[in-house]
Parts: sequence; structure tokens; C-alpha cells
Amino acid sequence: MSQIQYLYFYLIPFFLALGYFSAALSNSRGGEKLKAGIPMKVSLLFSIIGFLMLITGSFLSELFSVYLKGAENLTVMLFLVFIAVRLIINGWRNRPSMRVFDIELMPIAAGMGVALGVNALFGGVVIRYIGLPDLKVAGIFAALVWLISFGGLLNGNSFSESFGRVTDVLAGVGLFIVVLIYIFSL
Repeated sequence: MSQIQYLYFYLIPFFLALGYFSAALSNSRGGEKLKAGIPMKVSLLFSIIGFLMLITGSFLSELFSVYLKGAENLTVMLFLVFIAVRLIINGWRNRPSMRVFDIELMPIAAGMGVALGVNALFGGVVIRYIGLPDLKVAGIFAALVWLISFGGLLNGNSFSESFGRVTDVLAGVGLFIVVLIYIFSL
């Protein structure tokens, strides 16, 4: 791998995983603390679903590579911009200051994991077209998702709601920077 690919290898999973922090934070704030074991279960569920979504995106990109022949660079840039815009919009939206969903119910947590995993699905396409080892990147991504969402769920009341929104915006801006690096490295 080249030096620039090492940069992508760590930055893309990190910025994708930051999107999980605000969801974990907003679902652990307000009211009573989560039951014992719930932060561990939910963060593990988020990381497994995120891992599978990233691998699925990588697999799908292989299937559709015939149709995108010659447009791989454009696809990478558009998908990274799409993810970045989604994260920034999510950061700018007003959210309630307390839980809306009962994250202690595993079907609801799984649904949230799938909704959050959409970015990972597009990230899998990016990873494949950049030429990174998808299983390694997915493993790093899953570990970061677990760590970030576990921290958000466990310590949700310690952070302000705006901190979670700021992390979404920073993740989006970080992905825009990755796009610029990608454009200048072509």
C-alpha cells in the first residue's frame, strides 16, 4: 500500500464511525441510566451490523464494477461527498434532549444499526474502488464503532447534546478533506 492509501485506511473508517457517536449519545441522555449490559450489547450490535454493511457495500461494488468501468474515481468522490453531506445534515438537525427510542429493545437497536450502517454501505464501495483490503478496513471500522458507540452509550449524560452534533459535522468535514486529498492524489 502507498502512503496515501495508509491515510485512507485509517481516516475513512474513523470518520464513518464518528457518525455512530451522536446516535449513541442521544439515546443514552435524559431520564434514567441504561440497564447494565445494554451499552455493551447495543455497541456490539452496531459494530456487527456496520461490519456487515461495509462488507456488503464492497461486495456490491464488485458486482456493479462492470457498469462503472472507467468511472471508479468519480464514484469514490460522489459517495464520499454523499456520506459527508448526510453526516453534516444530521449534525445540523435539531434533536430532542432525551431518548426518543427505547434502545434497550434489541429490535429497535438493530433497526438503528441498519439506519446508521447506510453510510458504511457506501463506504464499502469507496474502500473497494480505492483498493484497500476490505476485511481489514471493516475490522478497524467495527472496532471503532464499538468503542465510540459504547463510550456514547455509557457516558451519554456526561456530554452535551451539541457535542454529538459537532462530531457528526466534524466527521462530514473530515470526509470532505479525504475527498480533497483523493482529488489531489489522482
